Amino acid sequence: MPVAAPVVDLTLKAKLCQGLADPSRLGILEALRGGPLSVTELVLATGLSQPNVSNHLACLHGCGLVI
Repeated sequence: MPVAAPVVDLTLKAKLCQGLADPSRLGILEALRGGPLSVTELVLATGLSQPNVSNHLACLHGCGLVI
């Protein structure tokens, strides 16, 4: 008989999916593959505005994808 996944595990998986669900966030993650970048460097690398990058970084941080 299958056992249901713990609710906490599902919540973490949902957060991960949320973090990966936006092309802008994927672009930021791709830019960060080479190592840490400042917000200014991410703006230049992605073509996004500074407030947009900051907002997406907050989401990625909340999802546990960046520190």
